[in-house]
Amino acid sequence: MTIMRRCRPALVCVFIFSLCISSFAQGSAGVLNFEAKGHAAINQSDIAAARDKAIEEEANITVFLEAKGLKKYSDFLYLKNFLKKQAKMVKNIHSRSFKWRRACLELEISGTAQALAVELDKTGRYLLNTEQIEKNQIVLNLLQEEGNNSDEI
Repeated sequence: MTIMRRCRPALVCVFIFSLCISSFAQGSAGVLNFEAKGHAAINQSDIAAARDKAIEEEANITVFLEAKGLKKYSDFLYLKNFLKKQAKMVKNIHSRSFKWRRACLELEISGTAQALAVELDKTGRYLLNTEQIEKNQIVLNLLQEEGNNSDEI
């Protein structure tokens, strides 16, 4: 019995040490580490939601859209409203310039410029120049409506 009493502290230390080693070894097993950059405001102390939003912001890309052949301001409004309805894809719309029959927009999108070009093409209102899409630039021309060849602005 005296031998057990003498060895008890050493056995306790060995037992605790073995638990610590096994817990550290399991801590990194199956963990995938990655680094993401972004920023977001923390609302109502919800740090997890801010983190998710910051990661999502980094995934968005900027696309420059140039619309040519706009005869009326209502043509521009139709395009802008169409883009607003694409809420799953188009996150932000910034008007850069509006000149004679031409509008330039900067869009922040989730997805690809190709996917946005497909949606614009589906409207049947625009003729797209596909050469610049790979560079995140979309150039489109408003198709003329039948029987409407006036040059009003």
